[in-house]
Amino acid sequence: MKFDKVFQFILILCLLLIWNVFHIGYLYQKDKYHNSLSQNPVLIFSRNNETLDSINVKIASLEYIRKTIVETDSLISNKLIETYDLYYARNILKNFKLPGVMKIYFRGEQFNNQARTHFEVILEQSGSNIEYHFDDSTWNFYRNRLQLLDNIYLYGNLVYLVFFLFITVFLRFHFEIKNDHYWKVFLLAGGRSGTRRKFFLINSVLISIIPFFLIFLLAHLAHFFQYLHFYVDLRIFAIEFAVLIAGCGISALILGERTR
Repeated sequence: MKFDKVFQFILILCLLLIWNVFHIGYLYQKDKYHNSLSQNPVLIFSRNNETLDSINVKIASLEYIRKTIVETDSLISNKLIETYDLYYARNILKNFKLPGVMKIYFRGEQFNNQARTHFEVILEQSGSNIEYHFDDSTWNFYRNRLQLLDNIYLYGNLVYLVFFLFITVFLRFHFEIKNDHYWKVFLLAGGRSGTRRKFFLINSVLISIIPFFLIFLLAHLAHFFQYLHFYVDLRIFAIEFAVLIAGCGISALILGERTR
């Protein structure tokens, strides 16, 4: 019987570990896509620097804005001269009015379709003396990747949840049935009838609940000591705990009189 408990304990622990690695992998990949979106700025061009300053003020407090960089015509001219060694053309460049440029970087995790629509409305309300460039191909690529990732995560969790619940119920049922002979001998020898139910509850805690709290503690310690840069949502742990409790409850119902 000791081997049975150790085997179930280790298997449940490993299955929970795999499930949480799946969560962390999802968070890691999602963060990677968000970072890629954050590195893809919108470029706004205008010959009126006051217009760019006005836009900058309007969007400064928006939560999906990471940072803005405004480059005036004089700054752009100086950069061109220094970058391409155009010192001989300095006077020529001064005679041209180059448009100012604003680079707007977004927070990838917050700049969704709704935020983009809101941002474009702000630009449209800023007048007709601006032009802006948005890399739609990059935007669509990463938004589609994020949508695909979310779908994989959702359906992957549903499949794993059903699998995990099945394994939990099967293990308890299989090993309880396997120990029927032991408990029959125990009762014939004068043992108390409620003892098996008591041990079933104790084993449920040892085999299911303790592995859960070990994984929960491990995840928090890894985050606390910065080995893990992603914090798994507490709702995920709540679902895992609920599945374990459900597995124990279903097992008890299937076993019927054996655990009463």
